[in-house]
Amino acid sequence: MSLRSQSVSAYAHVTSRHTTNEEPTLPTTVMRAARVLIADDDESLREMLSEFLKLEGYEVTLVDSAESLLSSVGWAGTSDAPDIRKSYDVIVTDVRMPGASGLDLVQTLRRGGHEGPIVVMTAFPDESVQDRASELEAFLIAKPFSLETMCFALRALSLPSWAPIPPEPARLRSRRDSEPHTVSLKNRFEPW
Repeated sequence: MSLRSQSVSAYAHVTSRHTTNEEPTLPTTVMRAARVLIADDDESLREMLSEFLKLEGYEVTLVDSAESLLSSVGWAGTSDAPDIRKSYDVIVTDVRMPGASGLDLVQTLRRGGHEGPIVVMTAFPDESVQDRASELEAFLIAKPFSLETMCFALRALSLPSWAPIPPEPARLRSRRDSEPHTVSLKNRFEPW
């Protein structure tokens, strides 16, 4: 059965159960765009990655240095590191940037307790860079790379462009469950 016929079949099933003038509704599954934070001093590469990942459904934030990345996530340089995963699902960084290198950035984040996925890009993937990225548990991509390679890396890190929002605390869940949440199917299925 094709996707179109499944959609039409599901729509027909839902609408056939409603005999009133109300719009048919389904329970919602809350989804959000996966959030990517990119640090690279090369503005053209940053912009190109941003545009491509946005087309793929990701939410993208750009910074031009390791220092900018740390300040954008509220890092104060103390042992009380912020939970970056609340703001971003993955960090993508270049290795060679003015100031702190991308690998120094990854080391700072890991020492501060950040366990989230990190992708490191480099035009100089020598053995020392590969070893250090591996020690820091970062996914390494050698430049030049295709844009599809970046998408592959994000998917390999279990980061599809749309992800369910993580479970919420029980106190919020109980309040949410007491109120009906629905989504309208009106104008949802258009003929091909």
